[in-house]
Amino acid sequence: MNYLLLFLYIYQSSMLSIFTQIMPILLAENGFNYEQQGLFSLVAYPFFFKIIFAPIIDLFHFKSLGRRRSYILPCTLLMSLNLFWQSSLDIQQNYMLFCLIGLFNATFLGMQDIAIDGFAADLCKKTNESAAHILNVGYTIGSSFLANFIFHSLHKYQLCTLATYLKFISAFGLLLATYLLFKVKEEKNQQQIKKFTGFRQVIKGILNNDNLITLSLLLFFDRYGVAPIESTFRIKLTELKFNKAYVSFIDTAIMPLKVAVGFVYHKYFNKYNFEYYGYVQGLRLISCLFATLTIFLVDVVKVNDTLSYVALFIASTTWWIVFNLTFIVRGNFQMKITTPGYEATTLALMNSLGSLGGKTGFSLCMFLTEYVNYYCFACFALIAQLLFTLKSIKLYKKLYHVPIDKWHIIQQNLKSE
Repeated sequence: MNYLLLFLYIYQSSMLSIFTQIMPILLAENGFNYEQQGLFSLVAYPFFFKIIFAPIIDLFHFKSLGRRRSYILPCTLLMSLNLFWQSSLDIQQNYMLFCLIGLFNATFLGMQDIAIDGFAADLCKKTNESAAHILNVGYTIGSSFLANFIFHSLHKYQLCTLATYLKFISAFGLLLATYLLFKVKEEKNQQQIKKFTGFRQVIKGILNNDNLITLSLLLFFDRYGVAPIESTFRIKLTELKFNKAYVSFIDTAIMPLKVAVGFVYHKYFNKYNFEYYGYVQGLRLISCLFATLTIFLVDVVKVNDTLSYVALFIASTTWWIVFNLTFIVRGNFQMKITTPGYEATTLALMNSLGSLGGKTGFSLCMFLTEYVNYYCFACFALIAQLLFTLKSIKLYKKLYHVPIDKWHIIQQNLKSE
């Protein structure tokens, strides 16, 4: 089941990378301006508003399929078929249709993500393993290897087109859907919950759980602060004529480091957990600084090609190691505080607000970069990250020391009613 979870996360990250990595670069290469790129970025918003679907997914399902398969299976099937159709379209002639297809896929990707996270939480509690580590490995393979190496590096030499990549991901999804249908069986949900009463309790429990709301808002502003650099870094590299194949090779070369971060943390540093997350966030400031410095060296100082790619390697390595570390530390903590019976809903709230913070920052930057200097955004991100880190260290420590029982407010409501 852990391998199944890994492949589901690989598929999910491959789908998400179409919105976050592949299409923004292709739009930039095909002459679409920042405003058009910003418009396309809006199609991914249903994925980041997935909290809307979460209570429904936790409460309603088909008994014949199981609690999680009821959503993972049809969503995977629909997205895969949709990708196969999309592979026959030309982006230059069908820009708006690409946006509509992306909107459709993002909606079902959000629903699938909620169900997969709930499935991961179920496995976590049963086997006492860290699903955050599995998620990290899956996302690393999907985004770093498939999106960067398989697509970007091969596309540079016309060995892989967008159509080929979409068909490949489509076939991968159809294989997963077939396996889920015929080979996977879920255990029946032991909790018998009155649906509409349970729905009200989910909403009430979330609104009354101050600690859950606090963590979710912290994650929102954390991602929002680094969004100006995170969103425009690769597009700026494209504008500065960096060799896309070299950039993809760098990301692929550091992929073992990304995976190793998870193994090392899981084995040697897991005891520190979320209590020190505020200090770990400080490393984000360093990674943002290296990324900005790389762009500055190439764009303003006009350093030679060798030095520019060395700077890019340092920036990418720093960025991704820090990102993976914070991702795993936060993910472990989130899995531990999920409310029994409503794992998907509580995970969806935290993940949605965190992702939404990054996405709103991305869209805002895309719309405004036409009129505001890139380095203004970079300075804003660095200052915002510094202020946020200093302010949030105590808050993260406080959240870690909150008794676990306080996170189970919904379960208490269930017993009392």
